[in-house]
Amino acid sequence: MKPCFSSRRRCRVPGGGAAALLVVLCVALLAVAPPVPAQMQLQQSLTQSEPYLNTTPAFTAKSPYQVLVQGKPVAVNISDKPRTFDFGGGKPFVNPITLVPDMATFNLWLPTTGATVLVGASILSDGYPPRIQRRYGTTILGTIMGDQPFAGRCRTQMVSFAVPSRRTVSWVFDVQMGSTDAGYEWVLTPNGVSPVLIWELKPGDNVAALTINVDTDPRTPGALMMFFGYRGGKEPSSRVGTVYGLPRHQPIHIEMEAYLDERYQAAGGSGYWKVWVAGKQVVWLIGPTLNALATTPHTSIIGNYLYNDPCPNSLTRYTFWNTARMIVQ
Repeated sequence: MKPCFSSRRRCRVPGGGAAALLVVLCVALLAVAPPVPAQMQLQQSLTQSEPYLNTTPAFTAKSPYQVLVQGKPVAVNISDKPRTFDFGGGKPFVNPITLVPDMATFNLWLPTTGATVLVGASILSDGYPPRIQRRYGTTILGTIMGDQPFAGRCRTQMVSFAVPSRRTVSWVFDVQMGSTDAGYEWVLTPNGVSPVLIWELKPGDNVAALTINVDTDPRTPGALMMFFGYRGGKEPSSRVGTVYGLPRHQPIHIEMEAYLDERYQAAGGSGYWKVWVAGKQVVWLIGPTLNALATTPHTSIIGNYLYNDPCPNSLTRYTFWNTARMIVQ
């Protein structure tokens, strides 16, 4: 099954013979989501080639480390240790060279301590199975049936140190929703019942500017859809790209490139966001790519955030991160 990439274009329906010529209108969820903000532009020609960043080294923050917030430098405490933004592939959660974690925090619920933010020496090299673990060369993040709320919802997330702004930043993800191993299957629910936010670029004191979300495909039995959320600048939430027909239990390759800027073009901003899924471009947005209301740095967050589910709930969700790397140009 080939994924169907939705904007305002047409997509071919896979099949042999006459079915291969059948063309249907891919109706994006943009039609039912909040309208695209007027001060952000969605480009209609989604034909740019994927950057192919699989072998590009990840960004490493080094002391003294600072980032810009609203254009002003803010010091970031990394304890005089380099921190590499490379969180996938089953690497030890404590870097064996620096002897410190590369991520800033684990945010999760644990039976022993409840809603817990783990930092520094509290982050163990092998994680906290089954919620945060590494095996088979992949990093596995899970929310478990019966987990209690963390900040109001069920979630297990790994949070980076501050991300640079007014810079071009890229991300490479190879992420898999569930597996065929017993107990790790991705349970399909009706569309809209249990969407999962798997990545966000978020400041500490406000809502996320950019997100990646996964839900059940409402049109293709047994498949997933992926949609991209936007709330840059001072804009309301909107969906700016959707991909249908994605597989469960198989890696999905995602590459993103963004110039991170909270300013609008009229104020000198240069923000843009481009996304490719399985080699096809699905988002090309021009506009602010950071939350302009934030007074703290943005961080890059991977994991499972069940923002629409009751918590505790009856689902177990696992995401497998073969690659989760950030690159700064």
